[in-house]
Amino acid sequence: MPSLLFCGPKMAACGIVISIWGVIMLAMLGIFFSAKSAILIEDVPFTEKDIQDDKEPPGNIYRLYSQVAVNCFIAAGIYVAVGAVSLCQVRLNKRQEYMTHRCTSRLERDLSIFRKWQQEEDTLTTEPPPAEGSSSAGQGDKRERCTPSKTPRAVKKIRRSPTTQTAARRSITQMTILKANYQLQRLQK
Repeated sequence: MPSLLFCGPKMAACGIVISIWGVIMLAMLGIFFSAKSAILIEDVPFTEKDIQDDKEPPGNIYRLYSQVAVNCFIAAGIYVAVGAVSLCQVRLNKRQEYMTHRCTSRLERDLSIFRKWQQEEDTLTTEPPPAEGSSSAGQGDKRERCTPSKTPRAVKKIRRSPTTQTAARRSITQMTILKANYQLQRLQK
């Protein structure tokens, strides 16, 4: 599904501020033009012909004042629409930020658990499989005992190779950790 998010949080906030200013300014201008304020006569687009051809002298000028007032109200309405779009963009950015923060915080929490599990996995040593004919009752005691050598090389030699399911699970977990680290680096920039 395509995202409706097309501008960042700063640009959306700027759009809201400019929209608020535009609505206030243009609404006030529209009110003053509809009140036919004499100070705004320079902004009314009339020519000498409009004044000379007018049978009722202020009629054409008042009509032009009304037309400019309507134009100001239309522009204020456009600014309201731009402000609404900017507000939606701010909300979408906050939602995305919340989702990213929620995912990142969960990955940060799980990352420490995963690293602890990894350290335990590395330090865990198991005995080679029991010989045939030995009883299975004493296996718990053997598992609790440690091997004499705890060097990483010896642990790798003694530890049984993981099954394909464990290897697949491990690679998915490692990919999750790599993705979390990448997202954290990206957020820190």
